[in-house]
Amino acid sequence: MNNLKFFFKYSSFLQIFLFVMLCFTHPLHLYSQQKKDSLINLIKEKEKSAYFSTKDTTYINLLNKLAREYTYSISDSLYTISCNILDYSIAAGYEKGIGQAYFGMSTYYLEKGKDSLVFNNLEKAKKIALRTKDTVLLLNISNYLAIEYDHMGDSTKSLKEYLKSEKLALKIKDKTFLFTIYENIAVTFSHKKLYHRALKYFNKAKDIGDEINNSILTGSTLCNMTRVYIGLNDLENASKSLNKGIEIVEKHNSKEWTGYAYMLKGDILLEQKKYEEALIWYKKSEPIQLSTNYDIGVMDLYSGMSKIYIHQNNLELGEQFAIKASNLANEIRYPRGISQSAENLSLLYEKLNSPKKALKYHKLFKKMSDSLSKNEQIIGIAFLDIERTHQQEQYELIHQSNTKLFKQKQLLYVSLASLLGLITIAFLIRKNLNTQKRMSAALKVKNEILAANENKLKTINTTKDKLFSIVGHDLRGPMLSLKELLNLSLEDDTIFKRFIPQLKTQVNHIQFTLDNLLSWGQTQMKGTTINKEKVSLREISQNNINLFSKSIEKKKIEAKILISENHFILADTNHIDLILRNLISNAIKFTPEKGKIVINSSKKDNQIICSVIDDGLGIKQENLKKLFNETSHYSTYGTLNEKGTGLGLSLCKEMVELNNGSIWAISKENLGSTFSFSFQEYEKN
Repeated sequence: MNNLKFFFKYSSFLQIFLFVMLCFTHPLHLYSQQKKDSLINLIKEKEKSAYFSTKDTTYINLLNKLAREYTYSISDSLYTISCNILDYSIAAGYEKGIGQAYFGMSTYYLEKGKDSLVFNNLEKAKKIALRTKDTVLLLNISNYLAIEYDHMGDSTKSLKEYLKSEKLALKIKDKTFLFTIYENIAVTFSHKKLYHRALKYFNKAKDIGDEINNSILTGSTLCNMTRVYIGLNDLENASKSLNKGIEIVEKHNSKEWTGYAYMLKGDILLEQKKYEEALIWYKKSEPIQLSTNYDIGVMDLYSGMSKIYIHQNNLELGEQFAIKASNLANEIRYPRGISQSAENLSLLYEKLNSPKKALKYHKLFKKMSDSLSKNEQIIGIAFLDIERTHQQEQYELIHQSNTKLFKQKQLLYVSLASLLGLITIAFLIRKNLNTQKRMSAALKVKNEILAANENKLKTINTTKDKLFSIVGHDLRGPMLSLKELLNLSLEDDTIFKRFIPQLKTQVNHIQFTLDNLLSWGQTQMKGTTINKEKVSLREISQNNINLFSKSIEKKKIEAKILISENHFILADTNHIDLILRNLISNAIKFTPEKGKIVINSSKKDNQIICSVIDDGLGIKQENLKKLFNETSHYSTYGTLNEKGTGLGLSLCKEMVELNNGSIWAISKENLGSTFSFSFQEYEKN
């Protein structure tokens, strides 16, 4: 068992280099110098930015992409970049970046053959991937764990890890990564000479490549399948598969795959004993393989060329290429390469009539061949057992899923039957409720009619009470005074003349009150007709100032009109006249002698705001809320004991609202008051 592990410890270098070159990690990131240069330019631009910071997650993600590109060129730059990513991500608290950095380091250590460091970094990356739910990183980690297990000689664990990756890729429906898994499993079976199993997974990979319409993936699979067909000695299918593959990789100008495909073409021709044609393809492959620094590919190439030269009796070149292949095989400790080189050298020295050397290499070939054959059989049986177990688990999962589905269906049928019963009961209940609802609705309508009549009656009573209150207090008092004065005029004409100014004031008050009363009564009893037209606020304000000129002169009040001549509103002229008359009257009433009244206007959006401002007595805050109350009328005496009805502001509010406007007041005690109203601006259209 220890010898078996030792064997796989060193034979796995083939798979490490082959898998890294062909399909490990995400296959869409096939090596491209152009892509690498593009990423470097983006990173440099980011670093030149005025607000550049290494904590920027976009910058860290760009470094991660560049690190993945260096994976395919097997460069130490991968390690340097990964270390920088780790430092920057820790400083930024960027867990995803930390996980990617550990994964990049594990890739570097895998290439260097440092197993403990590979596992250490993969374990750190896995913890972060689970915590951040990064499924793509989890897939990459599982894939690299499989490579590492194979590297350590535990191929059974490797296959189990691949199958675990397959489950995860299927679960998250990542078809591109599923392609990678199938390619890796196929290559693993191929190395153990389980060619039919390998073909099964290669075909799965090819189907995915076709499905996602990625021709380079399809081309790589066709090249890999060629090696399997050669192993099965099915040279016809090998040629068909390879010709399609060459057409695709040449079209995409992929050096790695093109060099590998040309070598496979030589291998097929070698098996067909077409030595000259095989040599042509080998020579086409040689410069490409050397440029990629892919030692295993070069070793296989030299081994094939050595066979041809030996068969052609060109023993000098045969020996030269056989030794090159042998040196490379020993350098990378690749047992299959050592076996092939030993076989070629044994045949060569036999032809050169050198029995000792021939025997030496024959023994080495026999030893390596037997060891490979024995271990391939053991691992092959283990692989088949793992795959069978995996399939059995899949069948059990499907069976469990079907059983669960059947139970769910049964539960669904029972639920539907119960639901049908409930619907029937609900229908009967609903029918009964509808009957009750109709009766309730009829009763509700009657109650609403009664309530409406009651409210109407209350409104009429309230209006009646207000009317009697105004007539009783605000009209009866001045009328009695007028009667007394008229009686006095009959007795003493001189005394009567002295009261004529008071008489005029009383008559004006009665007229003003009657005007308000009639307007209010009309709106309350019958409603009012609204005739909206173009109204000049300046003109109406001036008319009302003229109307109250005597009162203004008596109190020596300074009255200013600051309304723009261009400010016109859309409203009923009579209503606006009544509103301004009441507001100006109140302002005069509550402004002391030598006070000031200002009427101004402003425009906001499509509204004109008109304000009547005085520096009079002002209003207490608790009384400010009573001004526009519909159910009661607030009134107080002016600076010369002028009496008011309290009806004016209520009437103003009604008139403003009839014309779709707004009215409000701002006041502070002893600091004056501002009464404002707003209407829509008049526009010609």
